[in-house]
Amino acid sequence: MVGLTKKKIKSAIGGSGGIIQVVAKKCGVSRTWMSITLHKPQNANLLELIQEEREKLLDMTESKLISEIKEGYFPAIKWYLTTQGKDRGYGDKQEVEHVGVQEVKVIFQESSNEKHDE
Repeated sequence: MVGLTKKKIKSAIGGSGGIIQVVAKKCGVSRTWMSITLHKPQNANLLELIQEEREKLLDMTESKLISEIKEGYFPAIKWYLTTQGKDRGYGDKQEVEHVGVQEVKVIFQESSNEKHDE
């Protein structure tokens, strides 16, 4: 794209949350074009900036989650315990561990559509 410099792309990455569609829109190009451009070997530093933006957004989101937990917001508390407190017995699914030996029988059935060697 004529007139689109690395400097302009770097500027567009700032505040994008690392979302390529947002960067592309700021630069006035398609998401596909931006993705191809970012994945060229000579633009590895731009991909690093995209990843840094994603990390910033993740940090901000985690901070908001912690704030909501501290304020006693139950859905945030439940989500955190469900995803991070599994080793303490919290979670949505029950996990069962089997200890010992058990025989398992597997039966394969041929489909009527399969050709047979005769």
